[in-house]
Amino acid sequence: MSPDATHAAPFAEMALLLGITAAAGALATRLKQPVLIAYIVVGILVGPAVFGLVQAHDQIDLLAQIGVAVLLFLVGLKLDLQHVRHIGPVALATGLGQLAFTILFGFFIVQDIAVVIAMMALLHALAACRFAGEVAVVARDDGQGAALKRAGAPTVVYPFQDAVDFTVEHLAGLIRSEKETT
Repeated sequence: MSPDATHAAPFAEMALLLGITAAAGALATRLKQPVLIAYIVVGILVGPAVFGLVQAHDQIDLLAQIGVAVLLFLVGLKLDLQHVRHIGPVALATGLGQLAFTILFGFFIVQDIAVVIAMMALLHALAACRFAGEVAVVARDDGQGAALKRAGAPTVVYPFQDAVDFTVEHLAGLIRSEKETT
């Protein structure tokens, strides 16, 4: 399927992407590799960096946002409040430490380079924290995250990730609107 044909039919493009992803997941399972790694590799390969098969960016973005919302909803369903109370002080310290590290990292970047570039780097750092939290959830839900669960990672990271996600989305919107006005 040519890139022009997929651009004309977003449904066909998504079906192709799902087929490629399912095949890569099956191959990863057969090779006894984590399926999550196969999904990431497929995303890189079909994205604009390598083959550029993805043309329906808005539809893919919407699907990704819905997927993250459903994933976080499922985490909320499995959240044990007794466990949260038990690890409360550790969770608070870990979450605040992660947030402080990200903010300090961004602050030191701002000291050396232009503000707009620094803001984008800070947003990428915050988004990386968000992605790390989502990987922890997927690993836990995939049955590979027993060590994460013992460490309390899923219940530690998410309240702070939600706050960081809101901040990232808000700052990204402000930067986009400022870039459009200039």
